[in-house]
Amino acid sequence: MALLEVDRLSVALPAGAERSHAVDGVSFDVAAGEIVCLVGESGSGKTVIAQSVMGLLPPELRPSGGSMLLDGENLLAAGETRLRGPSLSPQPGRSMDSVTNPCSAILMA
Repeated sequence: MALLEVDRLSVALPAGAERSHAVDGVSFDVAAGEIVCLVGESGSGKTVIAQSVMGLLPPELRPSGGSMLLDGENLLAAGETRLRGPSLSPQPGRSMDSVTNPCSAILMA
């Protein structure tokens, strides 16, 4: 069973942007203890996906479709306080860690 399930996630861009969505229909699962790396071109939506999962999207962006479940809990319906809890949090590190280890964990279980 997956710890994190992202299913058909879409994040719309504000009106007037050069395209309609930053992310459109992305799906993936992450099992407990598994490390997943998002790989893609610049501007492909990697950061928006991570920000969506952690509830850290900028105010002008909002998920417009799909679902995100963390251990069965709907992250799109979770309040900001819940998203800042111990189960889901960015893992700070030294700046060189992201260069030498781009697969550093974001999720803790």
